[in-house]
Amino acid sequence: MINYACVNLKQIPADMVVNAMLVAMVSHATQPCDDSIYHVGSSVGNPVRYESLRDYSFRYFTAKPCYDKEGKAIRVGKVTVLENMNSFQRYMYIRYLLPLKVIQFLIHNYFYFSIHVTLDFYYNYVQKLTHNYW
Repeated sequence: MINYACVNLKQIPADMVVNAMLVAMVSHATQPCDDSIYHVGSSVGNPVRYESLRDYSFRYFTAKPCYDKEGKAIRVGKVTVLENMNSFQRYMYIRYLLPLKVIQFLIHNYFYFSIHVTLDFYYNYVQKLTHNYW
């Protein structure tokens, strides 16, 4: 995840939206239908930051984990928040491209792994996505 510090996230927690809808329904339950409009949103004065969103997600999925087919809790880790596109490219190179090139070298010179084709596909896919959205 790339950290855009100057961008305010337009994120609204789902429970806040549901609660606002329930309050609106209860307050107008005995009234005839009118054209009331309610707005629920984040503010400019107290925006949600990427780090906060990361921490909220981590705490939620640590407290209430998802389970795999065997019924074991899926462990989650904190998402890596990178400062800019250069740090993202460096992270991708060190974490994915360099091991991929080592595997490619081993395949070419010593033995065959079918994992190389899959890793290469995913790496190229992520690179194309980042170029499209950047």
